[in-house]
Amino acid sequence: WFVCLPIFRFLALRWLWRLVLWWYFLLRVSRMQLALVPTHPDGAAGLGYLELVHAEFSILIFAISAAAASTFAENVISKAVAFTTLYPNVVVLLLMDAALFAGPLCIFAWQLMECRARGLETYMDLASRYVIEFEDKWLGAFGEHKKEFLGSQDIQALNDLGGSMKVIDAMHLFPSSRRLLLMFVGAALVPLLPLALFRYPLAELAEKLVKTVFTL
Repeated sequence: WFVCLPIFRFLALRWLWRLVLWWYFLLRVSRMQLALVPTHPDGAAGLGYLELVHAEFSILIFAISAAAASTFAENVISKAVAFTTLYPNVVVLLLMDAALFAGPLCIFAWQLMECRARGLETYMDLASRYVIEFEDKWLGAFGEHKKEFLGSQDIQALNDLGGSMKVIDAMHLFPSSRRLLLMFVGAALVPLLPLALFRYPLAELAEKLVKTVFTL
C-alpha cells in the first residue's frame, strides 16, 4: 500500500500526461498546411507513419487491461460481483481504449476526406483526357500505328493511371490500417482471457476436450 500503489499511480499519471501531450501534438499538426498526396502508397496521403508511433501504445493498452483484469478477478473471487457483470465492464474498457488510443487518429479524418475527394476529381479529369487521346491514337487510326503499338509506353501509362485511381479510391479516412486495430484489440483482450477460467474452469475444459477427441 505504501510502496507499490504510489509507484503504480505515478507511472499511470506519467503515461496519461504523455498521452495528453501526444493528443496536443497531433492537434497542432492537423492545423498546419499539410502537403497531403492522395496517391501516396501508404493509403493515408502520407500520414501512415503515425501508425508506427501508435503501435508503441499497444504495450500501454496491455498494461491497462492487465490492471483491469486483476481488479475484475479480485471482485469475482471475493464474490463482490457476479461473473456476468464483467461483460459490460469489458465493453466499457474496450471503448475507453478506443477513445484514448484510436481517437487521436480521427483528428485527420476531415483533411483526409478532402484530400481523397480532391484527388478523385483531379485524377478522374486526367484519366478522361488520357483515355480519349489514347483511343484517338490507337483505336481511331489503328492502321497508322500498327508498327509502333508493340513496345509502346502508352499501355503501361494507362495501367499506371488506373492503379493511381485505385489507390485514391481505397484511401483510408484515418491514418491507420487494419493491422493496427487488430494489434490494439489483441493487446486489450489477451490479459482478459484468463477471466474466462472463472466461468469455464481449466479442468472442465480439459475433460470436455478429451471426451470430444475420444468420441471422434
